[in-house]
Amino acid sequence: MSKTLVDDTIHEKVLSYLSDYAAKGPNMISVFITWNVLDIIHDVIFQTEQDYRITALVIKFLARLLANDDRQQARLYRKLSETQRGILDYIIINIFAKEAL
Repeated sequence: MSKTLVDDTIHEKVLSYLSDYAAKGPNMISVFITWNVLDIIHDVIFQTEQDYRITALVIKFLARLLANDDRQQARLYRKLSETQRGILDYIIINIFAKEAL
């Protein structure tokens, strides 16, 4: 997304749409996993010159995915911590950045 774009509500709508699917529960989270959602999230976060608003939205989406995963198996979190540790590190490092507040 261009940093000069004023109307970013379309991205919030996309987040809402995807979040509705995530809210369907662990079976839908499994579908997202087979679509390599963590690779996509990684690529969005670490894209050069990425607009912080898009990064914030993708992190919100990740949180919604994690919240709707099976709590016993936690497949998405396990995959995240085993194969995409950089995403977790990014969140921890930037949690108190002015854009996050």
